Amino acid sequence: MKRLIAAIAIAACLPAGLGNAVTTSDLDDVGGPLDIRHVSFDNVGGDSAPVRLKFGITTYGRWSVKRCLRAAEMEDGCTIAITLDTKGRAASRKTGRGVDYRLVWGLQVCRLLDEGSHLVGQGISKKNGSTVSCAIRRSKLDIRRKIRWYVHTTWASPQTGRYSTDYAPDAGWYG
Repeated sequence: MKRLIAAIAIAACLPAGLGNAVTTSDLDDVGGPLDIRHVSFDNVGGDSAPVRLKFGITTYGRWSVKRCLRAAEMEDGCTIAITLDTKGRAASRKTGRGVDYRLVWGLQVCRLLDEGSHLVGQGISKKNGSTVSCAIRRSKLDIRRKIRWYVHTTWASPQTGRYSTDYAPDAGWYG
């Protein structure tokens, strides 16, 4: 009984949005190797509270770092980014913006950018087959509400010059 009461007390003290992991599927609806299959969000914890936010993105197509670098020669040609809203609608009404941060996946690090595209911090990025992940310390974010987020990818084909962009979810935000 004491453990149950302690668990409830700890949960009550944590900010909203620190719950269980979320995994959501997306349709096979965009050409190019960065068509999003699944996105996930998890709080990677310490003893009493999560210390990192971890995002995972799995694509339908397999792609290599070499292909990504070739595509990246075109502007935004190989982009995987997570858009974050940490302050909620009340803050966005005052500022006219709903996006507080963008977390951009890179080959070795993820870059956390504020709404003015200034570097706020860096995280750990990984790639394994068609899955990439990005983990950032929670302390780098000013979190006032439950975190709303979505993922978007862009792939440019150097051969055709065409871009394909995908969003997960297609409408709305996870939250």
